[in-house]
Amino acid sequence: IAHFAIVAYLGLAGLFAGAAARPGLRPRLLPLAAAGVTGSVVFSLYMAGIAAVMLQTACLMCMGLYAVALVSAGTTFAALRVLA
Repeated sequence: IAHFAIVAYLGLAGLFAGAAARPGLRPRLLPLAAAGVTGSVVFSLYMAGIAAVMLQTACLMCMGLYAVALVSAGTTFAALRVLA
């Protein structure tokens, strides 16, 4: 699962890079990135709950991805605020 998350975050990074490189596409790309980031945060919370409650364990790679999800959410919503 963590490897799929890495691929998803690389895709989101591509969206951010595209938004940074092409200001004309920014209004289209940032909401798409926000949807992806929101989905990743929701899925990260779900997986963290499974790990903590059901498995009673902590995966270091997974916790790193949880942190990436939170940082990317903060960055995305800050960027959307600047555009609004």
